[in-house]
Amino acid sequence: MIIARLRKKTDSSLKHDFSKLVTGEKIVTLNAKEKKDVDYEVTMPEKDLDGILLGGFYIHKKQADTDKDKDSSVQIKNDYSYVIGVRLSENDKSVSPKLKLNQIEAGLENYHTVVNANLQNTTPVIISNMKINAKVTKAQDTKVLHQVTKENQSMAPNSNYDFSIPWNDEELKAGKYHLSMTAKDQSGHKWKFEKNFEIGDSAKAINKEAVGLEHSNIWLILGLSGAGLLILLLAILFFVRRKRKNKEQI
Repeated sequence: MIIARLRKKTDSSLKHDFSKLVTGEKIVTLNAKEKKDVDYEVTMPEKDLDGILLGGFYIHKKQADTDKDKDSSVQIKNDYSYVIGVRLSENDKSVSPKLKLNQIEAGLENYHTVVNANLQNTTPVIISNMKINAKVTKAQDTKVLHQVTKENQSMAPNSNYDFSIPWNDEELKAGKYHLSMTAKDQSGHKWKFEKNFEIGDSAKAINKEAVGLEHSNIWLILGLSGAGLLILLLAILFFVRRKRKNKEQI
């Protein structure tokens, strides 16, 4: 038994949801080694669709109840699925891409501290091979605290994603900051963003979950150095007192 489903979460700028334009069977039953053609009907919007609309069919084997009972005792299992992509268009009208900078928030990426800048493509076109440069400073300051350049960044029509700025394994400290960002795609379209943002007290919880924080290493080094110094002082004191005791006995 195969389930074909469409992605539910859509971008706020999407005018036409692919899942609502397509009708057909959601569950298809197949016998062993059987092949079957399944038809789906696409109802295009009443108004012409400028640009392109991307979607896809998610294909996944439905798990029977008996299989679930068997898998409950198995820690590792293989599960396969794939997507059949669909691209819809109605005309060759050229649409210029528009890029938007949304919220900027502190976060983690693979348990390393980052600041995420949400970028949104609000147009029904693909933005390909972008080069993005981002710099973070303190608000009302010009000293660059963190900087990153990424190439080959592409975005699907009417989509968004979090562009992460590495914090170089440093603590996310509460305060007011400023983000300067530039982006350029392979067609020569350019964007520039300047935006203030704030890291709040919630960063403390993020720091606790992070790994490799620079401050942790510093405190460890200071702690070990302090312990070594204390041992050295105690050893010197011991030998001095012992030497005095030997002189008194003489």
